[in-house]
Parts: sequence; C-alpha cells; structure tokens
Amino acid sequence: MCATYSISKAAAHSLTLSVRAELIPHGVSVFGIYPGPIDTDMADGLSLPKETPTNAAIRIFDGIEHGIEDITTDGFADDFIKALRLNPKAVEKDIGDYVHKIPEDFFG
Repeated sequence: MCATYSISKAAAHSLTLSVRAELIPHGVSVFGIYPGPIDTDMADGLSLPKETPTNAAIRIFDGIEHGIEDITTDGFADDFIKALRLNPKAVEKDIGDYVHKIPEDFFG
C-alpha cells in the first residue's frame, strides 16, 4: 500500500529534522537522503527512469562532502522537491494518479 510507504518516508524525514536539531549544538551533522527511483530490485516494477546505485551513491557522498543537509540522488527527486515546494496539491494529485498505475503487489 502506497500510504504506508509514504508514512514511513514522512516519519524518516521528521526524525532527520529532529535529530539534526538535537545534534547541531554538539557539532554533529545529520544528512537527509531523498532518493528518486533507483535501479534496484525494489524498483523493478516501476516504469520510470531509474538512477544507477553508483550515481546515487556519488551524489550522496558529494552532498555530504559539500555540507548539503538535504541530498537528492537524481533528477526525479530534484524535480519532486521543487514541485512539492511550488505546489503541494498538484504533487498530491500526481501521486494519486500514479498510484493507480503501480502493480498491486508492488508494496507487498
């Protein structure tokens, strides 16, 4: 079910923000990783362009090296974040439209 997957991502984001706030006074950096589709077994059923694991890892390490707190792994994630900031309701509709195209067994 897409809703449970989305909830887990929202919880991970909230945890990242909270832990980051708690650890800043101690000089500890906390990085949030926000991936789009990556070419792994989990994404086999998705008919979207997928980033290679190698390129995703390179972007993550580059982001950490440059002190970017919120790191995306590919163009899909970049575009998603931009759209979410610009028009969250449009993103909500797009996700709803896409969910109905995902195979029923994709989320387990």
